[in-house]
Amino acid sequence: MTLPRPPRVLSIQSEVAAGHVGNGAARFALQRLGVDVVALPTVLFSNHPGHGGFAGRAVPVADLEALLEGLTARGFLDGIDAVLSGYLGEAAQAECVREAVRTVKRRNPGALYLLDPVFGDEGGAYARPGVAEAMARHLLPLADIVAPNRFELASLSSRRIESAADAAAA
Repeated sequence: MTLPRPPRVLSIQSEVAAGHVGNGAARFALQRLGVDVVALPTVLFSNHPGHGGFAGRAVPVADLEALLEGLTARGFLDGIDAVLSGYLGEAAQAECVREAVRTVKRRNPGALYLLDPVFGDEGGAYARPGVAEAMARHLLPLADIVAPNRFELASLSSRRIESAADAAAA
């Protein structure tokens, strides 16, 4: 008897030492659903910056590329069914995420890409300058599913979002 293979997700987003956001939230939730998760950090922070400060930094693009090359070379991206990306620590990371999505889709044309464009909320943008634009330019065109909040949807669509109808139209 052969058991079915669990779904596999490549999750590329923030990592915090204390708290449950980014990969810390996605990994646990997906694993509880029986999903095998390969997680890449875009930032390594002590905690969510909303707690009045944090320590840490964005993962340098060269390091993110090296991690992806290592995973690819050892077959860890084979059989990935979906890619999830969230918070990016710097705009240049968007091109690296784009290449990861393309690599996964070459290996599995049926793989889905969910873009959670984490760059701001009703208080305004909180990602570094250029991140939202890089997401729109490099990642939005590849996305099968996009999960913005109202602020992010308004920014990406250049439309005012006042109602559910506005959101659906955007």
